[in-house]
Amino acid sequence: MTVDPRYRRNNPVSFSQRNGRYVRQHKNSFTESEWEYEPILTTISPTIMPTAKILPNVKPRKTWDSDKALKSTHKGLFGKHQLRVYLFLAMSYAIVGAWLTEMPSFALLPPKYLDCTPYYPNQSNITYKSSTDLEKTTTTIFYNDTGRILIDARKSIKPIYHYSNEYGRSALIDFESLCDKSRIKVPYIMFIIGLILGGLIFGYIADLSGRKMILLGSTWTACVISIFQLLSDDYISYVFFMLFLGLTIGAVHVITVPYVMEMFPVQTRAIYGLSLIGAMFLLDLVIPWLALGLKNWKILQAIVSVPLILTACLYWYVNKRME
Repeated sequence: MTVDPRYRRNNPVSFSQRNGRYVRQHKNSFTESEWEYEPILTTISPTIMPTAKILPNVKPRKTWDSDKALKSTHKGLFGKHQLRVYLFLAMSYAIVGAWLTEMPSFALLPPKYLDCTPYYPNQSNITYKSSTDLEKTTTTIFYNDTGRILIDARKSIKPIYHYSNEYGRSALIDFESLCDKSRIKVPYIMFIIGLILGGLIFGYIADLSGRKMILLGSTWTACVISIFQLLSDDYISYVFFMLFLGLTIGAVHVITVPYVMEMFPVQTRAIYGLSLIGAMFLLDLVIPWLALGLKNWKILQAIVSVPLILTACLYWYVNKRME
């Protein structure tokens, strides 16, 4: 006899009893036959079900501009557009990371020999009333005890220090800061502060709005600020430009490496990343020889800054070829 699954026995006895009556069960829940046609939900976590409802409404994340260079090279092959973009990035990063970053060390290089004892030339026949008169705007002097002359010296008499000239002209010599330790340290401090702030601020902005435009703007701004810095005639302006130069260099360091990593698949990105660092390492070996050969910090800074202009031409060429 076939038993209807909608009925259950009213007592917990076996089917061997003949007088057992069946009572119709009220359909307050899923019956056994209905459970047979329901999908199995036991493997789905309660926390996954709300997520599954949200996923169809999620918009795809905006792709980086560097993804356009991949085109048909998604398998890791070196396409022509990808190669041009990578060469542009490697050249600009090597110049900024090696030459502009190391430039303060050579521009502020002190002489090998330095005597901080002040010397005042052409004063052998002059007797000063007191040593403190050298710092006053008005000085009373005696010429061979023949008479007294009052000179209105609006500029204080500047001492001369003896130093060697193996390294040539440096920013410390131009700004007369050879024997002032605080004036030697301040440019380095401002540069390090700029590096930290530039990496934090521009790196965060690049993560939100895209890396390409911020990277290009930081690279070319570093070139412009470096040119302005070599044209500065006083110590204050030199330190001022040093801060903003550190901001742009810090941004380039933080943005370039992840930008290159996004251009290549996981299997090959280590090779291209090491090649990027290798290009910077090679230029880092060149700049000491340039500094020793030129022996002029302004000419050296011009040489390390002007090549960044070539990156603008290369970038324009890459975009035209990709169109």
